Amino acid sequence: CSDSSMPPSSAPPALAALLAAALSVDPGGRPSAASFAEQLDGIRSGDAEQQRRRAQGRDLLGQALDGLARYRELEDRKAQEERVAVVQRAKLPGHAPVEQKRPLWEAQDRVLEVTREQGTVWLDATESATLASSLDPSDPAPRALLAELWWERTRETESEGRLVERDLAEERVRRWDDGRYGRILGSSGRVSLTTNVDGATARIERAVERGRVLVHEAVCVRPMPLEAEVLEPGSWLITVAAPGHRPARYPVFVRRLQHHRGHVRLYTDAQIGQGWVQVPGGSFRLGGDPVARHPLDQCEPTIQDRFIQETCVRSDAWLIFLNDLAEDAAAAHVPGEAGLFAGFQAFWHRGPDGRYALPSGWDPAWPVLAVNVDDATAYAAWLGAREGRTLRLPTEEEWEKAARGVDGRPFPWGWHFDPTFAHMRQSKPGPPAPAPVGSYPVDVSVYGVKDTSGGVREWTASLYDEGSHVLRGGTFGDDADDLRSAGRAGLMPFIRWSFIGFRLIAESPRGAAPARRTR
Repeated sequence: CSDSSMPPSSAPPALAALLAAALSVDPGGRPSAASFAEQLDGIRSGDAEQQRRRAQGRDLLGQALDGLARYRELEDRKAQEERVAVVQRAKLPGHAPVEQKRPLWEAQDRVLEVTREQGTVWLDATESATLASSLDPSDPAPRALLAELWWERTRETESEGRLVERDLAEERVRRWDDGRYGRILGSSGRVSLTTNVDGATARIERAVERGRVLVHEAVCVRPMPLEAEVLEPGSWLITVAAPGHRPARYPVFVRRLQHHRGHVRLYTDAQIGQGWVQVPGGSFRLGGDPVARHPLDQCEPTIQDRFIQETCVRSDAWLIFLNDLAEDAAAAHVPGEAGLFAGFQAFWHRGPDGRYALPSGWDPAWPVLAVNVDDATAYAAWLGAREGRTLRLPTEEEWEKAARGVDGRPFPWGWHFDPTFAHMRQSKPGPPAPAPVGSYPVDVSVYGVKDTSGGVREWTASLYDEGSHVLRGGTFGDDADDLRSAGRAGLMPFIRWSFIGFRLIAESPRGAAPARRTR
């Protein structure tokens, strides 16, 4: 049997509610005849259902607004927790006892927890706003909120270098936008640039991807100085040139509604030196590559003008160095394997004439291999005396800027990898073997620095941990993930290994007084 006082379950929700009220045992809860007729007419015309959907949409919109506010609170909290983790990590060497690392682990766990919660809050808010928009398509508020939520995701992915996700988020912003963010997304940045030489020009080129490699396409040539030149957001290369000076390559990452200001100092070929490359001063994006091995935390430091060797030191250059030294001094810097426990095994030997010679089959254009930090320091002093300036190993920050440019790309040539782009394990058939420097024309940074991704790993002056130095770059025996520009490794400075070489850097042009180091 059934309760005849209950409305049929198949009735629409609004009609069922009206019938239930009309059949109420409490006379005070029953609608009047006029009210019943009016509500029934509304149900028949759909007004009640529309009102119900609007009310539900307003509730969902409120939940979404609360979610957006919570998302922003969590963003601030995550930034605070990340700063705590950075400080904790900076205080602890890798060999520190586990108990000393627990505060660091706890800080890292808090960052992960906040990141997860922030993602969940954003997703819930987006789902609520989407449903609110579908319930009441005439209400512009849910669409505006969806544009705002996707704008937050656009900012987040852009700051973290997740460009594919950024592009997808931008598409969603444009889909929901009522014009507010369209103006921002369509806005440009400005660049102002000065130089030290009169009559200079600036060739402005846009970085575009062709065949999975970033190339530069000319847009215009302007007289210097540049005054608030309007450029679209993205990566640009400005080459400043003047008669009697070597052109300076100045990359800049243009952001929406931002005004970049910089100064490019030009030098002559004699001041820079043959086989050397100028890296103009300015800020750049350091670290922050989640795929790289042990990258530095993301930040944007500023480094002043530097001059770095175009390639790693070649074997023929090392041969000249050895044969210019006294016999005992030269013997201390002969390339060869030397590990933590194994004895030294020299690769090169003196000939009958008392001079060192390359082994049979050793290409003089190969980078010098199996040298340690003391060897590199001795070579820097020897070459510096000839150059007329102080030379040294680069810091890892200087090395990364020279290799990576300013926009945070993972490889010197851009965002994608192929084994033919740099000298690594899969670049050619057969067992891994050295190759002449500069053999891979794609492995060139925006400044013209070669072979930072593949070839040999390079010593730097920076400490990786107590008693070890930072190594940068990949080797001819490595896989793809080891070739990312933000990747780092560490090794004790006295070890010689056949995959390790180096290049030098200078803070001053040739013939100038040494400059103070600036980070």
